[in-house]
Amino acid sequence: EEILYQYNSLSEIDSNELNEIKNFINNNKLLNPDETFKKYENPKISIILYMHNTEQYIEKSLYSIYNQNFREIEIIIIDDFSDDKSQKKIKEIMQKLQSISIYRNEINKGLLNSKITGILNARGKYTLFLNPNDFFTKKEAFSLLYEEAEKNNLDILGFSSAIDDGKYIYHYNEIPFMKQPEIGTIMYNITKEGINRTSDVLFNYFIKIKLLKQNIMQIDEKYLNQTIIDYNSDFFILYLLSKNASNFKQIKNVLYYSSNNWHKKWDESELKTRCLNYIYYIDFLFNKTKDNNEEKKIVIYELENLILNTKCRKYESTRDEAVKISKQLTEKKYVENKYKLELYL
Repeated sequence: EEILYQYNSLSEIDSNELNEIKNFINNNKLLNPDETFKKYENPKISIILYMHNTEQYIEKSLYSIYNQNFREIEIIIIDDFSDDKSQKKIKEIMQKLQSISIYRNEINKGLLNSKITGILNARGKYTLFLNPNDFFTKKEAFSLLYEEAEKNNLDILGFSSAIDDGKYIYHYNEIPFMKQPEIGTIMYNITKEGINRTSDVLFNYFIKIKLLKQNIMQIDEKYLNQTIIDYNSDFFILYLLSKNASNFKQIKNVLYYSSNNWHKKWDESELKTRCLNYIYYIDFLFNKTKDNNEEKKIVIYELENLILNTKCRKYESTRDEAVKISKQLTEKKYVENKYKLELYL
């Protein structure tokens, strides 16, 4: 079978582990339907869930929280101006899951703004992010993460996910992350072969909420005002976190299942949006790393990723923005020779 995309951090999951995950998901129903999940005044974990017209998924996602053996949690749902029956479903579930709080956007604000709303309202010591069509894979997931983070006084604890792309199920987030002294971040891994990005999605991390709240304040207003930023929204938050975390660790346990279809064929509008999102992130990187020549390698790495993407290259708006950043890199002498993106474009 043809593999359409390859990722450095993907590999096939061990068959025993895969069967365990599938069994958990197939039996993802209320294990104790008569039990009520009470609200805690001082929850230890905040689960932030973004919701926009996801009535067909939301119930099962919440069941994977409800079935956890760790109870001292709160669930923060950001409803990004849904116009389906998602709200109605949530209100029904709230009779059992009393730990749910809902914040509704009066206009569609997109993922980045919505996740920031969730972070600012979180009361736990740590946070997890859950997409509305995804699940936690083990009932011990929260207790395992909490105990590991507390034992080691961690700011960030990375774990693995099972990614179901419609053709294969992969083990995601195997690239080990460590503080890179040249660039001061754990989001990017420098090797002799070049730079790799570690997991760039928030759902792969158990994060100290205090660190999150401190770092989101560094995201400039001009990016927050761009409601188009959806697809790469996690990049902004993770880059800041990875620069400022002191204690971090990664475990290989597969604790999350994502049903995102990575082989999906995007329509023209979605493709253009994804490419513009990428440009905003590169611009953000350029401004955040302007005083460090080594860090500019990250900007060049992401810029090359964008330009080598034949789908993005066809959009004039993407090409124009890429050339602007290229010129800035050259003018600031972050590259030895003129960075001729025109060769690609």
